[in-house]
Amino acid sequence: MKRCILITGGAGYVGSATIQNLLDRHYCCVAIDKKVDNYWKSVLPGVTVLRGDICNTGLLDRAFSRYRPIGVIHLAGIASATEGRNTKTDLWRANLITTQNVVKTMEKYKSRFLVFSSSAAVYGSNKHQIQEDAPLCPISTYGETKVACERFIEGYATTRGIRYAILRYFNVAGYNPTTKQGWSRSGENGLFSELFGLRYSKRPLTVNGHTFATKDKTAQRDYVHVLDVAEVNERALLQLISGPGPFIVNVGSGKRHTVLEVIREFEKEIGAPVPFIYGYPRSGDIETSWASINKAKRLLRWRPKRSMLSFIVRGYLHKYE
Repeated sequence: MKRCILITGGAGYVGSATIQNLLDRHYCCVAIDKKVDNYWKSVLPGVTVLRGDICNTGLLDRAFSRYRPIGVIHLAGIASATEGRNTKTDLWRANLITTQNVVKTMEKYKSRFLVFSSSAAVYGSNKHQIQEDAPLCPISTYGETKVACERFIEGYATTRGIRYAILRYFNVAGYNPTTKQGWSRSGENGLFSELFGLRYSKRPLTVNGHTFATKDKTAQRDYVHVLDVAEVNERALLQLISGPGPFIVNVGSGKRHTVLEVIREFEKEIGAPVPFIYGYPRSGDIETSWASINKAKRLLRWRPKRSMLSFIVRGYLHKYE
């Protein structure tokens, strides 16, 4: 009998790639999402889809009572660390309230395994490679909501017999040729969406910030391919089912690139200059975010295979050929 897994945010950027990976490994998948179109259903056939908002506990009750998932990969929420797109109330509702609803419903139906998508935003800015025991110092409301989610899970799930994995995603990027998705709905990796939007626009790219303490004074990020993230989600679930838990791991490439380095890589691939101007940093922007992934390598036997910057850029270019 196939193991049934519930994926919240299942039609999103990371959710779709995760379901694709789980189906390849013969899991039964039930997806919950507010936005599901017919194309998504056609490229991921065999997935049970429930459309709705998991702030509605009735929807979760229906999913758990009917399908009895043994575990949940909780990806639903607002995934943008920069302020301005959403109100603080939106962020707390979409991130913390939904997490509380999922964990309490898991307890009710005795679902025992939780993989939670957290974020590098919990760390704030750090000039050094970040390990999982680094202090949590978020500088955005988004980061604060993720810290609150982690603390709720650590305090509530542990006492209710739920084994959990907290995965702190760094900057998820890359094109998924199966679902034809290249970034999250919220524009979390806005740099790539804006770079590839230049082909339709005469406006130059705006580089947010040119006073950071990095080698070229632009913000520095750790980009990890969405298909590598999908793989680590499944590895974490399997570890919970078969091995010790709970645990917290960083999910990144272990490499760092500035905004200008991404632009230069794009220029190299297209053989033309990218017009850009410097703008002010956005509220919530972090100077440097760079993951140590040694724990994920050791515990989950996972290492990113597709997260080289050149591979990520070429994948997007292939989309538009």
